[in-house]
Amino acid sequence: MQFIQPTVVTVDGEEKLLDDVIGYRWAVLHWGGNPETLFTPTQRDDLRRLGAALVSLRPAVQCHRDEPQDPDAVVVGDLGRLKAWFDERPVSVLIVRPDRFIAAATVPQLAGRAVEAVARAVALRADAPVSAFPSTPGTATAPAPAAAPSPASVAREKEWA
Repeated sequence: MQFIQPTVVTVDGEEKLLDDVIGYRWAVLHWGGNPETLFTPTQRDDLRRLGAALVSLRPAVQCHRDEPQDPDAVVVGDLGRLKAWFDERPVSVLIVRPDRFIAAATVPQLAGRAVEAVARAVALRADAPVSAFPSTPGTATAPAPAAAPSPASVAREKEWA
C-alpha cells in the first residue's frame, strides 16, 4: 500500500508536498512523536545505511515543540490529512520506501523491531539470509512464483486505502 501525498507545513512555514520535504529516500514517519527517540544505536546505524529520513508528523501548531537533534530528522506540520489517515489505523509509526509504499507499520514500542526486519529484508544486516532460495553450489535457482493475494489481504488493503 502506498502512503498518502498530503500538503504539509515545514518549520519555516512553507506549504509543500510531503514527498518534496522527504525527497526520494526511505523514511520513518512518526505521528505525534519524535522518531529519533525510538531506536537503539544499532537500529539508527541501519537507518543511516538505508539513508532514511526521520520525520515527525505533528499538528501544525506543534512544529516547534521537542525539536529533533538528528541532522536527518525533519518536522512537518499537518493540515488535516495526516491526522485523518492515522486516526483510522492502530499504528503511529511507518517505515516507507523511496517509492512511498509502506514497508512496515507499527506502534512506537515495536518500531526498533520493524527497522531490524526491514534491514534484514533488504540485506543490510549481517544476520540477513543471502537468499531465501538456497541452491547447491554451482547451480542456479529460480525464485518461486509470487502467490496470488488472498481475499482477506485484498479486503484489508482496500480497507487501508
